[in-house]
Amino acid sequence: MSRGLNSQMVSSLEQALHHIRLKAHILKMVKGSMFGMCLAIFQVTTLQFSFWFIYVFVFFLFFFVVHSLLIFGISECEISNQLGNWTQNQSSKREDGIPARLREISTKCEL
Repeated sequence: MSRGLNSQMVSSLEQALHHIRLKAHILKMVKGSMFGMCLAIFQVTTLQFSFWFIYVFVFFLFFFVVHSLLIFGISECEISNQLGNWTQNQSSKREDGIPARLREISTKCEL
């Protein structure tokens, strides 16, 4: 009788231990998934912040360049003439040394 009771107790203890292990495994998975989800949210947030920072930086850089060109009164024609002179001095292999886009701008400015 004692043997049957002992085997029943051992069986119920094994089942309880199995349920405890199962619950611990489930809790570990939930904890891991919550940590993973928080990490993913953090990564997306920092990624969005990085893109936002890059967009703002590029905007201000572009704004600064255009604004300084307008402040100093440098027109597209002056820039193209300077670049045309520089490329003409740098490359003697071409016919006139002026790339097609600069040639187009300089002819527009001469008209």
